[in-house]
Amino acid sequence: MYNSVDEKAAEKEADRWIDNALKLVEPSRGEVVKSSRMNFAIKRLMEEEGARAITINCLGLFGQRALPAYPCLAFSKLNDEGWTGVCEADLASTLTQLMVGYIANKPGFVSDPVIDPATNTVGSETRGSTSNYTD
Repeated sequence: MYNSVDEKAAEKEADRWIDNALKLVEPSRGEVVKSSRMNFAIKRLMEEEGARAITINCLGLFGQRALPAYPCLAFSKLNDEGWTGVCEADLASTLTQLMVGYIANKPGFVSDPVIDPATNTVGSETRGSTSNYTD
């Protein structure tokens, strides 16, 4: 499905994401385009399957080069639109997010934070580096 996504549509969506961001820090435009393609592919898969939620073993599959892009931006967009996208093939968190979303009528998120007490920061491990957010 990823390979069948219209490249121009993915580029247009990626540019919209980039243009609406305060700042593009880590990913290249190419990585954002790949994430945009992943978003279109995941959404199409969910629509075809009649799914309300998806969870993917992101780090494992990306490490095996079985995923062409991380699904993080797709999950964020899905959650904004009332669907559910959860990291790390975490079924318990997926069910919790679905239930809380249904009860509270608000999207949630799941994070895999890395805490660095030496710098008093919290970040997410990606591609062997840490993107830090200070308190």
